[in-house]
Amino acid sequence: MPGELAIPAGTLFRIGRAPDPLGLPPWNLIGTGRFDNPRNPPAYRVLYAGERRACFYERLADFCVDLDGVASQGLTLEWLTTRRIAEFRIVDPDGKLRWLDLTSPETFFQFRSLFKTELTWIGLSDFDISAATNEDRSLSQAIGQWTRTQGYQGFRYVTRRAPSLSCWAVFEGIAWDVINSGSPITSGDADLQNVAHDWNLALP
Repeated sequence: MPGELAIPAGTLFRIGRAPDPLGLPPWNLIGTGRFDNPRNPPAYRVLYAGERRACFYERLADFCVDLDGVASQGLTLEWLTTRRIAEFRIVDPDGKLRWLDLTSPETFFQFRSLFKTELTWIGLSDFDISAATNEDRSLSQAIGQWTRTQGYQGFRYVTRRAPSLSCWAVFEGIAWDVINSGSPITSGDADLQNVAHDWNLALP
């Protein structure tokens, strides 16, 4: 059996577009996210959330320079003013929700055989967290689809840019309590400043 978790402890954060950062993405945009449904048309949507700083690592990755030191775009004031950061808590009063742990050795062991074909297709010899979170979405989206069909409500994974921090993929239909529906993100935000410092990003 793959590793499982209890309900996500504490609160989760999400950075999304104003005015509703907790809104699920439109159906026509489904398919590009790491664990999105690969079907066309898609059968479900995924809400991506996590620890607060992990959200900044995930969302600011597009602003990093490439291997040649060239940035495709800079972090702009427009980006900051059109995003909000929200906070919520999963609701599970009966303790019936199931969550997969995509960081556990048990999951790695089962998935190495379960996804053997996909691993071979993309030229990998084994399954580990890097296989599940790399830039090839064919494997990660297959993992998302399998997880949902097995009755899980979502799963924990790590941001590949800061592996000590957790992210969560939450499948559509899960209830949550909104703690903060969306605060503006300013250049003085401590987590934003830390990530910008790590990646040498200029703040507007």
